[in-house]
Amino acid sequence: MSGRRFWALLEREYLDFTTSKSWILALALPLFIGFLFNFVYRDAETAQLTVAYTGRLTAIEQRIFAAPPFRLMYYQDLKLARKDLSQAKIDALLQPSRPGSGKITLLANQTQAKKAALLINAVNVSLIQTFSNRRIPQIQMKYLNQKAQPRWLSVPIWLIQLILTIALLQAAAAVADEKEKQTLHSLLVSPVQFIEYMGAKVLWAAFVGMASIYLTLWLTKCPSHLVELSLFALLGCLIYAFQALLVGLFAPNALFARTIATVIYLVSTFPMMVADLAGEGKELLNLFPSYLILRGLEQAVQLQPLTAEHSLGAIVLGLETLALAGIAYYFFKQKADF
Repeated sequence: MSGRRFWALLEREYLDFTTSKSWILALALPLFIGFLFNFVYRDAETAQLTVAYTGRLTAIEQRIFAAPPFRLMYYQDLKLARKDLSQAKIDALLQPSRPGSGKITLLANQTQAKKAALLINAVNVSLIQTFSNRRIPQIQMKYLNQKAQPRWLSVPIWLIQLILTIALLQAAAAVADEKEKQTLHSLLVSPVQFIEYMGAKVLWAAFVGMASIYLTLWLTKCPSHLVELSLFALLGCLIYAFQALLVGLFAPNALFARTIATVIYLVSTFPMMVADLAGEGKELLNLFPSYLILRGLEQAVQLQPLTAEHSLGAIVLGLETLALAGIAYYFFKQKADF
């Protein structure tokens, strides 16, 4: 194996990446995830709800809407208040209630269903806090061994989506395109060895995947144990890059390679959908690499040290990566027609 040829192959991967549209996806995904966590998720946690009123507030209404999530706004003109509600300038309009009716009516915009749900939850919390008997203890939910905020617990799923998209879908498509355009055949009949081609292809996919992951962590400012998170993220990039290499090499054409890569993508996301469900046979999820990666990333995001179980998962992922590399090299040594 020649180091000079290997670096030339890496440079080729870099040029192919920067001159194609692949870099757009590698950049767009972290930006999209960063937008979700910095604006959408945070807004849902810290939303302030503007409630308008036109008449005189009762003592009960004053106590309820004095809670921090609410901001009361007085309107003299009911028509103007309804107009502002239809234009989403306010979140709700407090309707005048009949004395002694025991009802509080809020008018919401039907196109702002998310805000309406937040409004109802905030009102319910305010009611409990305002009118509960102080001698009755309040229930506070906490999670076992959890140090991270709830919204960060969805970060591992997004990171796996990044790995699957960049290290699997993009890499498989790149290898399949090279095969269909005959550039792969030209490389393999040159002095370039297959192990050099394989190493450059996999390492570049892992590099781009890890760069996207680090960019995502920086944009979201997600707290985590960076070493443990990097370990499982790197293992994920490598194992799916090797899967992409095998798909690209053995698929009859580029379209078929993309189809198979998409199927692997969908199968790999299955454990993420059922990971929190109870039931027998859940240990079978350990057969999916994505499940082991998910558990390792979750442990890192929750700021927990790696347990023996997670360490074993990392070892299994490493062995699976070596097995995939061995399969690819074995078929090449058998002079498989690529």
